[in-house]
Amino acid sequence: MSTMVKELTAELRDNAGTSDARALRRASKVPSVVYGGGKKELRIAIDEKTITLDLHSKGFWSKLYDLKIGKETFRVIPTDIQLHPVTDSIQHVDFMHVSADSKLKVHVKLEFSNQDKCMGIKLGGVLNIVKRSIDVLCHPDHIISHINIDTTNFQIGTTIHLNDLQLPAGVEPNYHENITIATLTGRTGDA
Repeated sequence: MSTMVKELTAELRDNAGTSDARALRRASKVPSVVYGGGKKELRIAIDEKTITLDLHSKGFWSKLYDLKIGKETFRVIPTDIQLHPVTDSIQHVDFMHVSADSKLKVHVKLEFSNQDKCMGIKLGGVLNIVKRSIDVLCHPDHIISHINIDTTNFQIGTTIHLNDLQLPAGVEPNYHENITIATLTGRTGDA
């Protein structure tokens, strides 16, 4: 499985602190940091519009970037974003260095398909989604953006646990217990 890698241009920033961060934001830049992987921490600034569009696109937390800083390129993955409490504009982004042999914890969305064809729902059942996303461990070349759960054959009383998910090769859940993902429940009785 090949993972999509997006190119992102950044510039090094020399100063850290509140006043410098505000000046960057006024210039439509987002102060950011790249850390981990046994490499030196880099303070950078990235284009606000580019990262905002990416944040609102599907699979942002599982997307790899080739971060171009001058003539150097670093493979990174986003790990944290701080948003403004009122405007929801991006205030800061954390990225982590990624190497081919590193194992990453990636946040993956769960998508429930074919609910309109689900026999249990047609009989009056209700799909209760307990988890809308899970964390998985994988190498960078096995990153997935979502996991599809087909509800077509769910009956009233069906419970889907973590171990019931069909994960691709090289991807494993980052949980010690077999958590509940969703249940299909029926009516308790007529009142």
